[in-house]
Amino acid sequence: MERRAKWENWKKTQALFYRKTSTNYKKWEHFESSEEEVDENAEPILPRDDPNFRAMESDMLDRRKRRQRDRKEAEELKSKGNDAIKRGLYKSANKYYTDALELIKDMLPLYTNRALARLKLEDYTGVIDDCTRLIEYNEVFNDGFTKERDLCFKAFCRRA
Repeated sequence: MERRAKWENWKKTQALFYRKTSTNYKKWEHFESSEEEVDENAEPILPRDDPNFRAMESDMLDRRKRRQRDRKEAEELKSKGNDAIKRGLYKSANKYYTDALELIKDMLPLYTNRALARLKLEDYTGVIDDCTRLIEYNEVFNDGFTKERDLCFKAFCRRA
């Protein structure tokens, strides 16, 4: 009986506490905004005359150009590394892949390619580091291994 009384008292306290701290969302259905409706497709109002804004805009455009240039150069280095792997020049392939990764870090196939070159050079700790980095990247940013399934398979095999 004592435990039942404590339980009933606790339920009443929780109900009281919930009423004080919660929001009744049903009242929101009757809410009407007094402000004008905002057109979401309208052109944003930008401070074009502001020198700070112009500086920020030019910086953004410069960074975009630099990213595009770096991606293009990384693609070229990747193809050079692939050719070096085909010819059996594993040290130069490792260098090409490393240089490409310094330019752009989110090009995932570079990690498995460099892991292959390092595997041929018997740099096993480097292989493990590259494959682990690719696997962790996919876990965090690609919601597991389903998006880049083949790449993850290569990474798991080469790390093993």
